[in-house]
Amino acid sequence: MNKNQRMLAVIMLFLIVLFAGAGLFLLSSKNVFEYSFEGVILASDSAEPLPVLKSFAEEQSFVVSPEFRESGNINQYMGNSMQLFVVVLSGNKKDITQLIRVIDSSGNLVECGTNHGNVKQSETISAEECTVLIESLKQENVFVDIKLPSPEKGAPRALVEGKTLTITTASYEYVGNTVFSIIKLAFPNAEEILSSTNNSVSGLSDSI
Repeated sequence: MNKNQRMLAVIMLFLIVLFAGAGLFLLSSKNVFEYSFEGVILASDSAEPLPVLKSFAEEQSFVVSPEFRESGNINQYMGNSMQLFVVVLSGNKKDITQLIRVIDSSGNLVECGTNHGNVKQSETISAEECTVLIESLKQENVFVDIKLPSPEKGAPRALVEGKTLTITTASYEYVGNTVFSIIKLAFPNAEEILSSTNNSVSGLSDSI
């Protein structure tokens, strides 16, 4: 084997390893069940996500838990996404605990704010207390985990595992529409409830 042949063999081996590695990455990054609805990828590794998502309408207790930054305009979008869930869940007479998780620029949990399921209550708790609370809440509630947007997260995605629904997006621009699409799947009356609420707010504003 001359020098050129050896060089070609090395290049071919490198390409084989490269493509094999890429194939393994794609396989590992794809969920067992995965399909698209209104631009949102519904995914799960344990069951068909759509039937599980729709079954949430039969559950009574929910935790709506968006991630917030310590400061910044992004919190407005995250707060609005939480309110979409709260309004629809309230319209369906569900029990709701709000749990805001404050995340620093390194992705670490700083603290949490929660109402403990009582609209008249509000408390700030430490990261350690919050971690324990989350584990406890996940045992008996549908846990809606709305992640902060991040470019590497790609297409809007709803990952359904057991009673935990994790929502990810690449940009704050997609958070509201993604959440709305998911709510409509779980609660067919979502648009009616939101429309009625908007009309009530509009009527109240007009009377002031």
